[in-house]
Amino acid sequence: MTSTVSDMFCRHGAAGGLARETVQKKKDKMEQAKRREREIKEARKMELKWQKEEKERERRNTLVTVREERQLHHDTKRAHKEKRIQDRREERRNNGMTRSSVLYASQPDGDFDYFFDRLERVCRKNWRLLVTKAREARIHVFTCVIQSLRKDGKDRGLDYRLSGFQVQPGSVDARPFIPELAPRENEICLPKTSSSVFNSTNLNYLLGNMGVEQLIVCGCLTDQCIDHAVRDACDLGYLVTCVEDACATFSEERHENALRAFGGYCRIRTTAECIQELQKE
Repeated sequence: MTSTVSDMFCRHGAAGGLARETVQKKKDKMEQAKRREREIKEARKMELKWQKEEKERERRNTLVTVREERQLHHDTKRAHKEKRIQDRREERRNNGMTRSSVLYASQPDGDFDYFFDRLERVCRKNWRLLVTKAREARIHVFTCVIQSLRKDGKDRGLDYRLSGFQVQPGSVDARPFIPELAPRENEICLPKTSSSVFNSTNLNYLLGNMGVEQLIVCGCLTDQCIDHAVRDACDLGYLVTCVEDACATFSEERHENALRAFGGYCRIRTTAECIQELQKE
């Protein structure tokens, strides 16, 4: 009996040791599994961080590339614009003086880049549209150019003489520089030597003889010749419409200020609005 009990205790002790060993192995395996899981999570986290950093680097590189492309486009566009301006000056050269150099004499602080850019992008196409639609509607078209009647320019107004603003008769600058604006049969082109066309031409006399009561005015400069013409026309009894996107001067600020200043003497309309009215005539 004693032997049997002793054997039983020995067997139970061995079994208990095996059980503890098994439990420890399970714990070790669980710890290993947890460490492995943590390592996987850590590796995944590092991978996500690396991917995020890589995307950020790509985004920054893309932004740098876009900025460089924009700068290159801007520089190229500016170079082309400067070349166009220079080409125009060369084309209009006459006896050592161009239209732009004449303008510079009277506008030494003018923004010529802005001015010529607005002429090209906005005014030229609107002048063509207005003249074309006016001819279709059988409305009288008058063209006015700056030009002295004498070659020595002694007939010029005081402002033009003081500023050195001189365009000789028959010179390139004395002709409309857009072919479509050149006077056709029975259309009148008036040379003027003052800011207001009414002060140095017989325009008022001609309009009265032709029974004209309403005027559509456009051209340049908004804050000089156009301003004076609008005010004088209103004082002479004409109903005046100024086409704001068919006028130009040397800055957007000057253009807007002029429209506000003489807006009480006329209607301010866009080219599209004027054409719509002409089509209703």
